[in-house]
Amino acid sequence: MTRVLIITASRVQPALTGGHQRTLQFARSLVKAGVDSRILSMAGRRADYGRQGIVKIPRQEDQVEEWVDLNFISGGLQFVMNCLGASRLWTQLPWPTSSVVEECLQWADILVFDFPFYNLSRFPAHLPKIMLSHNIEADLLKQGHILERRVLRPVVEGAELRAARGFDHIFACAPSDRDYYRFVGGEVTEIPNGMARLDLTWSDYQKARSELEVEENEFVLLFVGSRFGPNIDGLNELKSQLESYRRLCLEWNVKLKVVGSVSHPFQDDFVEGHGFVDSLETYLAAADVVVNPVNRGSGSNIKVFQALAAGKPLLSTPFGVRGLPGISHPGLKIYRSGRDILDAVSTWRHDQRSLFTSGQELRDRLGSAILMDGIVKERALPVITSLV
Repeated sequence: MTRVLIITASRVQPALTGGHQRTLQFARSLVKAGVDSRILSMAGRRADYGRQGIVKIPRQEDQVEEWVDLNFISGGLQFVMNCLGASRLWTQLPWPTSSVVEECLQWADILVFDFPFYNLSRFPAHLPKIMLSHNIEADLLKQGHILERRVLRPVVEGAELRAARGFDHIFACAPSDRDYYRFVGGEVTEIPNGMARLDLTWSDYQKARSELEVEENEFVLLFVGSRFGPNIDGLNELKSQLESYRRLCLEWNVKLKVVGSVSHPFQDDFVEGHGFVDSLETYLAAADVVVNPVNRGSGSNIKVFQALAAGKPLLSTPFGVRGLPGISHPGLKIYRSGRDILDAVSTWRHDQRSLFTSGQELRDRLGSAILMDGIVKERALPVITSLV
């Protein structure tokens, strides 16, 4: 059996970010496909600082075997680079390879790195190397502050150019990074941000709404996001668009629930910020529609794939559906203005049961384009097999 070692900068379980989700879903799907997979995290998280040794997360239920290397050097480098605003770049720095890393490398037949920022000379030359891209990182820094644009962006762009030439293959997450890496000479296969299928029933919908104290006739829009520039800007624009139709939002009992670090906890007439929550699944189950207000960024939005895999209807900006097949479906609506949002809600709000069914039909229509298990079997496994 082929043994795939997925190398990441910091612990991915439990998943807290879109990057964690992409790496973890890819690893889970490899395991389901019969591939012996392990995640090697080169450092822990902030809560792990001061700890030494190794954390081994066993394979069970939806967990993937993960080895987290907790040592003073890698943890210290990670901390310093985080403070400098260059959180990804510490993996390029030279430091002694620990016994944990050595043991994992001896076990592996092939290496998958989940970012372009690794110093590949530190890893065995005989092992094939694949990069699992999350987006074009340099493009994200175009939108940052002056230090990110002027200082960090050239460094990151150089790392991505070296990645295109240094890795044996690249798994791109969207057409944008696929085309970029092909242009600069890489061997590329598009592996979209697929998620695991989440089967929610009408009973789950009703139970979740009861738990969250949602009114019977309330129409819930859900936005999930991290505190990332495009998410913050998109949320502010969405709130402004809804505010322009305040009277209708109140009359129709429309409620926008915002989950994740993109917003602090707060409550308005028709907007609620919940911050981090214990169970995102409960909020997904309770939502009538998931909304993606993002208008800029790179790669593709993993929260969109997560919502679609849960069988939820989607209301999105044109930019927000990048990476999805272009289809027409009653459960998928594109908006450009507040008026478009209210038109969609007007169409949907009269029969929430039919809308629930429409979201499930949309998931079935998109099929393996959004479900990571199918994506890995159809696109990733042939590449891995050819390289081993």
